[in-house]
Amino acid sequence: MTGSIRCMIIEDDELDRLVLQQQIRQFENMVLVGSFDAAEKAVPHLHLPVDLLILDIDLPGMSGIEFRKICQKIPACIFVSSHPEYAIDTFEVDTFDFLTKPLKSERFRYSMQKLFDFFEMKEKSENFDTLIGENVIKIKEGSNISKIKISDILYLEALKDYTRVVTSEKDTASWILSEVCSLKAISVLLSGFTGVMLFRVT
Repeated sequence: MTGSIRCMIIEDDELDRLVLQQQIRQFENMVLVGSFDAAEKAVPHLHLPVDLLILDIDLPGMSGIEFRKICQKIPACIFVSSHPEYAIDTFEVDTFDFLTKPLKSERFRYSMQKLFDFFEMKEKSENFDTLIGENVIKIKEGSNISKIKISDILYLEALKDYTRVVTSEKDTASWILSEVCSLKAISVLLSGFTGVMLFRVT
């Protein structure tokens, strides 16, 4: 990611809040734009550009889950809690990660690395303009436009940053790499065509 990741913390326990602030400051590309001990105090600041929300669940007044529901525009949300059983309740509000207290530095760094990868992929995928033609996907990258026939697509392969679209066209050695684009974007496009079956292999 070329820019900084702007973070907001909401944690009612002062010691835990200070620990989170200390962890955030260890990363040069992280900027703390606000730190609050209650969700209600953060509401007036939702106009600020925020990329990451770090939320406790048990907060005085509005809970962390309730707060997340009103700020879905924030791309990533990490919940922290001393109750691991709460993790399942966070799935419905687009949770990026769930950290248990007491917070461990190694686990926090792992979460941040996943976050950096997420924003890097998000930034790269936003540079693509994907269009649909008649039985054709047109993928535009800069001034170059590649056309891929829907009928030629064999499968999609998720890579670190993009998705490889493998077609039925062959050269003498290997399958042709048609183009790269985000897996989600391609899957959404293909789901609109009759007869196209999408499934995930793990």
